[in-house]
Amino acid sequence: MSAAWCGPCQLIADDMDAISTEFGENYNFIYVDVDKMEELQEVFEVTTMPTMLIFKGPGAPIGKWEGAKMDGIRNFIVENKDK
Repeated sequence: MSAAWCGPCQLIADDMDAISTEFGENYNFIYVDVDKMEELQEVFEVTTMPTMLIFKGPGAPIGKWEGAKMDGIRNFIVENKDK
């Protein structure tokens, strides 16, 4: 989840595009603007931008990453790839 006003979110936008291409076979990357989807922000208790959630089917997320550190985001994606 992200927001148009979030500086760190804007800084990693190009890197996230590259990661979504690299891992597109394993994941569907969906950008959610919390200002337009406030109910999702509340349901998943998102308080930090950006926040990445990983789902495997319906229900609760199986993983959550908060922050804009690309090495952490990449590791989070790799660690959850086969769950």
